[in-house]
Amino acid sequence: MMPRVVLPLPRVPRVSDTQRFLLLSITIGVFAGLLVVCFHMAIDAVSWWTLGGSAGRSPVTTVLSPMLGGGVAGLLVLFVFREAAGSGLIHTKAALYINEGYIPFSTVLGKFVACATSIGSGNSLGPEDPALQMGAGVASALGRAF
Repeated sequence: MMPRVVLPLPRVPRVSDTQRFLLLSITIGVFAGLLVVCFHMAIDAVSWWTLGGSAGRSPVTTVLSPMLGGGVAGLLVLFVFREAAGSGLIHTKAALYINEGYIPFSTVLGKFVACATSIGSGNSLGPEDPALQMGAGVASALGRAF
């Protein structure tokens, strides 16, 4: 029989709390940034579908598109995504101070769909406020996971 050779296990470097926090921050930034890019692409897709192409050539669809888009977004928030109602900044601050940073992921999905529909159809809503709440929701989900 041949002698058995036992190799030492490689040492796993210890990660400090600061390094772990930095890695989590980078991960959150990447995922939140990708989500916001997808959000802007969804806005452009809805805008092209409702206002661009052949639909945008008719003055009737140009006038009715914001009304219909706002109605669809309102119904989505009213019946499907109740947590997505209201201002993103106020709800994000409330989550930080009252709910220990907990933001349900259904809020992120609701803000994404409802606000992309509303903004893309021509309503005067800025993408910054929904993007802030979606980024905070991603940070909340990843923070809970890690």
